[in-house]
Amino acid sequence: MRHLVGFFILISLVTSCKKSPVAPRVAKTELQASALLYNGGREYMDVEQGGITVSIENTTPLINASNKSVVNNGSVFNIGESVKLGSFSLADLPTDLTLVFSKNGYGEYKQFYKNNGTSVYDYQSKQAYSSVADINPSPTLGMKSNVVVNSFSMQVVDSSIYIHCNISTSSAKNNYIRLFMQANNPNLSLGTVPKVENVNMSDVLPVGNGDNTIRMCAKCLKECMHISAGTLLYVIAYGDSPITNRYENPNTGEVVLPNLNRTKYVAPVSFIVP
Repeated sequence: MRHLVGFFILISLVTSCKKSPVAPRVAKTELQASALLYNGGREYMDVEQGGITVSIENTTPLINASNKSVVNNGSVFNIGESVKLGSFSLADLPTDLTLVFSKNGYGEYKQFYKNNGTSVYDYQSKQAYSSVADINPSPTLGMKSNVVVNSFSMQVVDSSIYIHCNISTSSAKNNYIRLFMQANNPNLSLGTVPKVENVNMSDVLPVGNGDNTIRMCAKCLKECMHISAGTLLYVIAYGDSPITNRYENPNTGEVVLPNLNRTKYVAPVSFIVP
């Protein structure tokens, strides 16, 4: 019996002296982002590049930071330091990692990632990154459009299609509209039209303050937009910027155009494609 008691005491001592396993240290890395800002056109030299706020969506408390103000001195242009959100490992970040870029006057832009704990998949570039430091997004962002479409009509003349529109804007240059179109839908709206380039929406078209007439080639419309002759096409128009801040939400499939000017709605017009 003494030998048995001694055995249990020995086991107890060995167990108590055995060290607990130490969890491996996970290296944390600086998560940074940056953006190049443009004005209403494709010019960035006269735009203040500071004051960009980047946040991680759906974090509590919200993780966000801004870069410093940067002044253009007329000869040397410094686009400013990156926005530093803090030090993180992949384990610190949400599974659905969404970075939100914002600045007053600019349409909010989002960049989406899927974090599986060992790598992060970037939906935009379709690449996987193994480190937080490798994410480092740097989108190009444009300002919201201030172009308001007051009236809009379309006219077919022989093999040409003419767009007539009246717009108002506070900008002397870099003013554009974008057309959205859908066949056989008199209730066409931004909520119903699929936003697919070269199928349901045009590129931006330059306009000036007041009345405008823009000629489109019917053949080009049919070939580029994949529309057949005889189609009853409904069209709406909105002010937009040449740099649209466009993104696609991979969770919903929705295409978002943050720089569209939605302050006024003009009813869709229709014409038969020649």
